[in-house]
Amino acid sequence: GGGRSTVPFQLPWRSVSLRSTSDAAHSEKTMNSETMVTRQGDGSVAVLIDACMYPEDVVFKAFYWYGGDYDVQIGRDGDRFEVILSRLDGSLTEGLLDALRSRVGRDLIDFKTRSIVARETQAVRELLVAKAFAPLDDLDSQPPGDPSDPVGFDIADWQ
Repeated sequence: GGGRSTVPFQLPWRSVSLRSTSDAAHSEKTMNSETMVTRQGDGSVAVLIDACMYPEDVVFKAFYWYGGDYDVQIGRDGDRFEVILSRLDGSLTEGLLDALRSRVGRDLIDFKTRSIVARETQAVRELLVAKAFAPLDDLDSQPPGDPSDPVGFDIADWQ
């Protein structure tokens, strides 16, 4: 039998609780906060994320980078995403768990910020691309002047 400990940490605008238990087979999911990380066993963790806070593309982009060390499964249950991270090598020490909870928070903030910046600068980026390719349209038209005298030098004026 094992004792349980709760370590609070912050994700943007939400309180998060990390619950760990010494009983590896025990899996507990309580929703006393809107986002939480729950140990699922020796080598896996469940991350519950408020879908109103983080859109689907942000969640997928944030957890894509975990694929080198974790098997990542992302699902949606109503207004929450559930991300199951299972260590590929099977071990999840307390040190790794602390690093993981910190990384999850940073990555969600990072990719949400990237999403906001991309949305807010979309018109500027489209304008820059349009301006960059605008001179290509001019290549189809004839240049002004006589093609046989590109400088516009009329020899008759000098005689």
